[in-house]
Order: sequence, then structure tokens, then C-alpha cells
Amino acid sequence: MKIVRRRKLIILLLAAFILTFRGMALHQLYFSRHIPWGIGFTTDVRGGRLVVETVTYGDISGNRTPAERAGLQVGDELLEVYNPRGEGGQVEGFADWGERLRNIERKSPWRVVIERVDQEGNVRRMTLDVPPSSGFMGDLRTMGLSLTLNVLLPLIAVVTGLLVGLMKPNSRRAFVASLMFFAFTSLFWYPHYTFPPGFREAALLIQTTLNSFLVYLFMWFFLVFPSASTIERRFPYLRKIFLGFTVVLWLHELALLFVSLYSFKAASKVISWGSLSRISAVVTVAMFLVGLTSLVLNTLQARSKDERRRMSLILYGTVIGLVPVSLFLAAIGFMPLFNPPWWLLSLVALSLAVFPLSFVYAVVKHRVLGIRLIVRRGLQYALISRGFLVIEGGVVFLAILFGLGPFFRNQLPSASTTQVVVMTSILTLSAVFVLRHVNRKVMPVIDRRFFREAYNARQILSDLTRTVRRLVGSPEELIRVVSEKISESLYPRTVAIFIRVTETSAGQTSGEEPLGPGSEFHCAILRRRSPEGKETVSSLESNRRFRLSGDSFLARYLDRFRTSEPKALDVYFDDPNSWTQALVGSQESEKLYNERRLLEDLGARLIIPLVSRDRVFGFILLGEKMSEEPFSAEDKELLLTVGEQASVALDYASLVRQLAEQESLRRELEIAKEVQSKLFPQRLPAVPGLDYAGTCRPARGVGGDYYDFLQLSDHQLCLAVGDISGKGISAALLMASMQALLRSKAPVYLDSLDELIAEINSMMCESTATSKYATLFCAVYDRRNRTLTYVNAGHNPPMLFRTRGHSGLDLIRLQTGGTIVGMFENASYKKETIELEPEDLLVIFTDGITEAVNSRGEEFGEARLEGVIRKTLNRDATHILNAILDATAQFSKDIPQADDQTLLVARVVAS
Repeated sequence: MKIVRRRKLIILLLAAFILTFRGMALHQLYFSRHIPWGIGFTTDVRGGRLVVETVTYGDISGNRTPAERAGLQVGDELLEVYNPRGEGGQVEGFADWGERLRNIERKSPWRVVIERVDQEGNVRRMTLDVPPSSGFMGDLRTMGLSLTLNVLLPLIAVVTGLLVGLMKPNSRRAFVASLMFFAFTSLFWYPHYTFPPGFREAALLIQTTLNSFLVYLFMWFFLVFPSASTIERRFPYLRKIFLGFTVVLWLHELALLFVSLYSFKAASKVISWGSLSRISAVVTVAMFLVGLTSLVLNTLQARSKDERRRMSLILYGTVIGLVPVSLFLAAIGFMPLFNPPWWLLSLVALSLAVFPLSFVYAVVKHRVLGIRLIVRRGLQYALISRGFLVIEGGVVFLAILFGLGPFFRNQLPSASTTQVVVMTSILTLSAVFVLRHVNRKVMPVIDRRFFREAYNARQILSDLTRTVRRLVGSPEELIRVVSEKISESLYPRTVAIFIRVTETSAGQTSGEEPLGPGSEFHCAILRRRSPEGKETVSSLESNRRFRLSGDSFLARYLDRFRTSEPKALDVYFDDPNSWTQALVGSQESEKLYNERRLLEDLGARLIIPLVSRDRVFGFILLGEKMSEEPFSAEDKELLLTVGEQASVALDYASLVRQLAEQESLRRELEIAKEVQSKLFPQRLPAVPGLDYAGTCRPARGVGGDYYDFLQLSDHQLCLAVGDISGKGISAALLMASMQALLRSKAPVYLDSLDELIAEINSMMCESTATSKYATLFCAVYDRRNRTLTYVNAGHNPPMLFRTRGHSGLDLIRLQTGGTIVGMFENASYKKETIELEPEDLLVIFTDGITEAVNSRGEEFGEARLEGVIRKTLNRDATHILNAILDATAQFSKDIPQADDQTLLVARVVAS
């Protein structure tokens, strides 16, 4: 939902930009014969009247301005405005001022009635004739500067905001950056009061809002980008304080501008509330300095060479882009009569463009914010396919407006601006309707030219961890699937999986043999992508040249992870602090030189160890992403989880081979199975009014599923079902640990189930590796008032069936809770209490039930599970439990059970 809201807000801002930008373009480009530009003076509201604030003596082309030639002076009060035809009247608000100017043609003189106080203090009423304005198209310098400030720079800022916001909608930092660049467009002033009614008020609201929050958004972004700065960590309340000031100043500015739009006299009363201009200036400067300081600190404290390079690029772009314009605005504020030459204005305008352009360059080239541009053409494809119709519509609109606009004006001289726009829009919509049919033939061409899918790495790699569990009996297939899924999710140029073998073994090693000359790492599978994205796959026989000795530097470096937590290894030969420096300048050692050449030939950028039970089974080597972005912390965490699962599977496969050869080990597994079975409930506590049953069917002797019934008091029963990550002995041990924690802590947290799960999570995080985790559903049934209080910690939502008389059957899913246990130390959980009714049926299950597969690869699924339950709804709990197990077994038939199957069924009966 949050991502959807962010996208909607970005699209809304885009629509607001189009509204104001289109209005500005219409008035400056098409309706160039109206509204005199370059008249040479600015206005302010004083004492309830419109007063000349500054007069410019000479425009940027060196010509005398119309204001200078008319004799206007600073302090003149503008009372009335008339065009050559005598049309006009009093100016009581900016709406009047805009209406009067809209009736004046740019190449026509006009008349203004003023009041002026002479040197003796006498008030004189005067009528001045203002000569025609040359307009913004007077010469190339003026035209270029105007187009740059009013068209090019706002367009660059909006494109930057769209790029950042829509490509990374799940990132809060990217969202703030997007808002910042949309607000950046407010720096480029446009005469909203000259717009037609309706457009005028909307433009005023948009302009004022964006301008008021621009510096706050600038400060906010650099306080948290790329991570929380020192200022943000030490003064977390600072943003809230500045937000309060910003909101107050925004409301005051909005009130002032809207009131002055209709009445200068009323506006003077708003100003009399107490001028906030100085406070606004101080707060704005303070926020700008806080944001700039945070950017400098984050650049200096960058954690890697790549991050420092990216941050330096943005820092330079910010300083070059914003500091000159800040100094320029300050100079204008302190020297109202300052008349900047055209070259200075041009220089400030060009420097202002550096800020958004440097950010775009950093995003596209240096992967700032982790925005994925699949082979770069992913952005091209997004712009062409999704925005194809919009772009076509925009082109058609402009073509009709500028091509047929003069025709409309000549044929319908009385037509207003709004009428011309409406006619143009109607023709545009008609043309777009036709283009939709044309695009149906165009889009297949685009689909063949560019990538169609946008991959979700988290989802694919998370699914992979479940797939790995099913392939533990087939190491070759496991390696193929792991490499394929990693390639599909992250699009690296290279995916290579190296498996350790020994001279005495024909296949993979068990990992027990010591690393050394007697063992090697062979490239079991190699996937490579061409610059065009085409992938080639080669297997062990074709990759004989890609081998690494067991006593190589990398092998010895991986060996340290047998006794420590595995971590992802970045491969950067140009980083002096990298572990790869042992291979740099290694021409003196042929072995080290060949090892480096192997990594360079494969384009290595990341290495994921395959380690399990203190044994090194191999490693996964990844090349640079096709998008050229670095591997993020999330990528590495997920890849380590995949490596952990793959290592466990390889370990399990090794154990299976050893079991076939060693009867004693088989006996130990039987003992482990017997011990584990004793951990499950041996009897069911009698609970009046509750018919319940539970069972666990391990897939391979010992497993990681868990269920339990704990009688907490004479009227309370705890029901728990868990699913441990991984398989085999390690999962069984973690299962036993979680059972011990639950049984020891449950009586202590009798009425605080959420705190109980949080305590179990905290203790598991302390005692287990970060890659070990579990899902857990825990509930307490109170028979006195038939309530069920539960917490769902990342588990499959149980099904609660409730009969509604003759109207049918309701299905309720119990989802309230939190994330998995054992991974995030500070995770919090929520509990929910529901009232049960007689005949309510609760079914708790693990994914071994729903993910049971048949010979066609189809999963049993929750729909089939629900169907079985509905058919046996009126039977007792034991019958329903057995019916579900029989249905899954019949569904899978001769397919071996791939995952543990745990099931708990409970029915409320009338007491």
C-alpha cells in the first residue's frame, strides 16, 4: 500500500507540473503577443497597494527597459492599468493585475496610473505611457536564457524526480529525493497571476507548496542518505522541529498570496500579523546548511571507495549547482538595485542545472540508491513502452497547438485561451485513440528489442531457499537450479559454482578432507551473459580450465569460515584495503598470478562461500551486474541465505552417501529420529470444550518442524506450530532449542503472548547464526470465555472455519503477529484475541502440507487443503487430521516427501 501511495503522489506531482508548466509554455511560447515581458520593474505590496519595488535600468541585451523609458520610479504606487483601447481599470489585487496584463499585447504601448510622493512629501497622481516590450524573444541571448530557466531546467528536475521515484518506489530515500526534485522546479518563477481563473489558483497553490518545502526536503534527504548522518543520529528530533517551522511558514505564505490575489488591503493585514520574512530566511538558511553539512559528513565517512566516489560526485554537483544561486539570491536581497549582466545570469542558470544532472549521472552511472537499470536499456524500455502513448499524446498536443493554433485564432478571433486549449485537447484525445490501435503493432517490436520483465530479486531468491530443500537428493540439479535462479534475479554477467573434489573421490567431497594439494575446486556450472543479454551455460566437462587448487590463497581464505560466520567477499583489485591485495602485483608468484587471472577471466565481483557444519563445500562466484550497480547489502544477505541452504543440501547429500556405507551412522540417525519423536507431545491435556489433535510427519527421519500442547493452567492451553529453516540434524537441534525456550518461558509470560515471542526471538538471535530462523504460530486458548489469543511470527496463516447458520461458512485467516524468529534481534510482535464460537474449527499447518507436489510438479496448495476440510467439516479433529494427511499422500503418490508435514486441528465443542 505504501508503494502504491508513493506512486500516486509522484503521478499527482507530475500532473501538477504539467498543469503549471503547460500554462507557462502557453503564455510564453504560443501566446507571445500577450502579456508584456521584460518591462523592467518588480512589484511589492505595501500599505494595501501595489508598489514598484525595483526598476531595472537596461535589460540583459543592453537596451533601456520600458519602465525606464516611461519614467517609473521605486516607490510609485500602481493604481490603474489600461491598454491602447482604453480597456482596464483599478488594480486591487494580483488577480486584477494579471487580468490587466493579459489584455495588453506585447508589441503595444500601455498606460499606468500611479501615485508618487515627491521630495517635498506631496502626493502626485500621474499617468505614464509605457512603451512596447520587446518580449522574451528580443534576441538570441534573452531567448536562450528564458528557455533555459523556464523550460529546460524545470524539465530536467521533473525527469530526475520521475526517474528516482518510479524506479525505486519501495525506498523511502528515493521517494524523498523524488519529492525534492519536483520541489526544485519551484525555483523557476512563472507569473501564476496571469493565468486564467482556476489555473491561476491551482498554480499558486502548487508553486507555493513546492517552494515552501524545497529546502526542508533537501535537508531531509541528505540527513538520511545514503544512511543516517551523524546529525540525524545525535539530533533525531531536529527534522520534526524544522518541519513545524516549515508548515507554519508555508501556511502564512499561502494565506498571504491568496489574500493578495484578490485584495492588497486585506493582504496588508495578513502581513501585519508579524512579518515572518526574517524568520523564514533564518530557518531556510539553517536547513540548507544542515543538509549540506550532512552531505559533507556522509562523504567523509563513506565506508568504501565506491561509496566515497558516488558521494563526492553528488557533493560536487550540489555545491556547484546550489551555492552560486544561493549567493546570487542573497546578493539580490541585500542589493535590490543590483542589475546583473546577462553573462552572470547565464552562469547561474547553467550552474543550477548541475545539481539535477549530477544526480542523474550518479544514479545511472554509479548506481546511487541501488536503482536497477536492466542492461541500461531497461530505462529505455520503460520510457518507450509504458510512456509510449503519453509521449505520443504530448507530441500530438504540441503539434496541434502550434500548428493549428494560429488557424483557430484567425477563424475564431473571440476564442479565449481556455477554449483553444479545450479544442486542442479534444483533437489530441481523438488522435491518441487512433494511436492506441497503431501501438498494438508497435509494441511487439519494442518487446523484442528490450527486456519485458522486471525481476524481484528478493522474491526469486526467497523462493529459491524453499526449492533448495526439495533438491537435497540431487546435487547436480541443485547446482543447476541455484545458478539459474541467481542469474534470473540479479542479472550478473557471470554465475559460476565451484564444488570441492578430491583425488580419491569421483564426485563432490564430503568436506572432511583437509584443504591442500590433494583437493581442488572445480567449476561445476558456468553461466555467462553477452552485452546483449544472451546467456550461455556450460557444465563441468566444458569448464576444466577453471580449477582452483585446495592450497590456493582463496581456498585458504574460505577455510577461515569453517569456524566463523560466512560472509560475502567483494572482489575489487583496485581497493588497497581488499583481501584481493594479496593477488595484486603477484607476477613474482606464478600460483598467485594464475589465481588472479582466473578471477579476472570470470569477471569476479562477489564470492559466496558454501560452508556447512564447519566444512567448505565450494563457493559461488558472481560477475558484475548487467546494470553495473554494486551488490547491495540485501543482495548479499539473500545470497548468503541461498548459499547456506545449498551448503546444507550438499552436506545432506554427502551424509546420505555416507549413510549408505556406514550402518553405524544410520543407526545414529534412527536414534536421533527416536529422540526427536519423544520431543513431541506424548499425551494430550484434557481440555473440556475442545476437541484437538496434532501430528508431525518428518520427510527424512529427523526434521525441523515442531508442534506442542502446553497446559498453562486448569483453563488455558497453549498450542504451537513451528517450521525451522534448513533440514537434517541442524534443523532438529534448533527445533529442540525452540521447544525448550517455549516450554520454559510460556508460564512466565502467561498473559503476554507478544512479549513471549519477542523473548524467544531475542534468545534465538543470541544463540544461533543469523541465517538460522524459524516461523512460529503460538496461541493460548482460554476455555472460560472461549477466547483464542495468538501471535503469528511469519508462519502460514492458520485457517479458522466458522459456520454462519444456513448462510454458509466463513474462512478467517490468522495473520496478526510479526516477522520470523531468530533473524532480527529487535523485532516486535503483536497479539490478537478472537472470540470462538461452538463448532469453530482451527487448522494450523506447515508448508510441507501445501507444498507437497505430484508427478506433474503441481503443489497441493491451500485451495485443495480448504476443500478437504470443507468435506470433513462435521467430523472430529482426529478424523479431519487423518483426512488431510491421506489427501496429501494420495496427491503426491510415489513422489518422495520433500518437506516435513506438521498439522494441528482443534474444534470448539459445546461444553
